[in-house]
Amino acid sequence: MSGKIYPCLWFDGQAQEAAKFYCSIFKNSKITSDNQMVVTF
Repeated sequence: MSGKIYPCLWFDGQAQEAAKFYCSIFKNSKITSDNQMVVTF
């Protein structure tokens, strides 16, 4: 994995809000795609 973090998180709603929160904590992170089922960041 060459030192990268690959989290797998499950949310029953508000996944995009959670991804925005995590992106605000980890430097150089961003949301790369999202839909009703999956948010990739």
